[in-house]
Amino acid sequence: MRDDGRVDSDDDAEAILDRAARHIDRHELADARRLLTPLIGRPAELAPVSHCRLLIDWGWLCAADQRYAEARAFFAQAAAEAESLSLPHLVVEALREAGIAARLEGRRAEADQLLARSAELAELAGLWVDARTHRSFSVWLTTARNPRPNSPPRSPTRSRSRRPAAP
Repeated sequence: MRDDGRVDSDDDAEAILDRAARHIDRHELADARRLLTPLIGRPAELAPVSHCRLLIDWGWLCAADQRYAEARAFFAQAAAEAESLSLPHLVVEALREAGIAARLEGRRAEADQLLARSAELAELAGLWVDARTHRSFSVWLTTARNPRPNSPPRSPTRSRSRRPAAP
């Protein structure tokens, strides 16, 4: 990253996104926010896949700060962009995160719909999404729906354990 906050290449952006994800995994939200803030205002500098990842991570940070309306908007934008790019793993992740945020906000019916849609898309795309990675939300029952629950993952989504504590 240059001194003005711009990224020199998509490799730089990916490295920043990976570092931010590690901070999020450790619940070091201020550090993740510091890394992602320069990128959020510059979508044209990012490859489309990187931009989708950024939207999901930024939405997650908004949800962690209980700014649910903003989180909803970022997750919806990420899902729409990922769908237009035919990136099912990112559509699944955006819908899953939106469902978790909706659950935290108390919008249970919407959360159930988003999580069910995410699970359905994961199954259709042949992605393995294990319910155990979402231990705070028993509504996420993809493992029970998978016809081969004891088989190894076929194509895991980018799963992280960076969920806010359940209310």
